[in-house]
Amino acid sequence: MKKIYILSFLIFSLLLTGCLENNNPAKSLTLKQAINLANSEALIWHQEARLLDATSVDNDKKIAGSNGKRRYWNITFGVPNTRDIF
Repeated sequence: MKKIYILSFLIFSLLLTGCLENNNPAKSLTLKQAINLANSEALIWHQEARLLDATSVDNDKKIAGSNGKRRYWNITFGVPNTRDIF
């Protein structure tokens, strides 16, 4: 069961990254914008989903993010009192 949730999370991450890249590869989001975008998908997955963690993962060769925006975010949601992770 845990493998299914991990696989679901990885697929969601790839889809989210793909959607952001296809619309505008240079578009950067603030942490709040990224969480709001991911939150709507997490609530479709489970109505009790809650934010667990959010980190930027840009691997730029130059300094980026000084304006609070990044291109890539890892955002994790979970369901309280369960081991369900999205």
